[in-house]
Amino acid sequence: SLAPRAREIATLAVAAHSGSEYELYAHERLARQAGLTAAECAALRGQQDLALADPAEQAVLRVTRALLDGGDLPDDLYRAAERALGRAGLVELVTLAGYYLTLAMLMRTFLVGAPEPPGQAAPRS
Repeated sequence: SLAPRAREIATLAVAAHSGSEYELYAHERLARQAGLTAAECAALRGQQDLALADPAEQAVLRVTRALLDGGDLPDDLYRAAERALGRAGLVELVTLAGYYLTLAMLMRTFLVGAPEPPGQAAPRS
């Protein structure tokens, strides 16, 4: 099973790629609770390079971004990710990324953004 930090790295990478403000809003707080720093969260939000000390976390980020960029994993990345995460972890990661990508699409379609101050626009109903 993926560690909480790894799950939030993947989720924030998906949210940033898809422009899902609600996912970014909700999961940056969860990521901080899981131990990501403010700088790590900002790098993920900005889709910037991020060097992570944990090989499993680095694999999570590389795989997630590769999936988002084209949907395929080169053989070398697949093998490295399987070594770092195990096959079950890799399946969990691909499922997680797909799930949050689907949620992002739903939230963007129905204009569910980050909470607005009182009096601002509400999501479509």
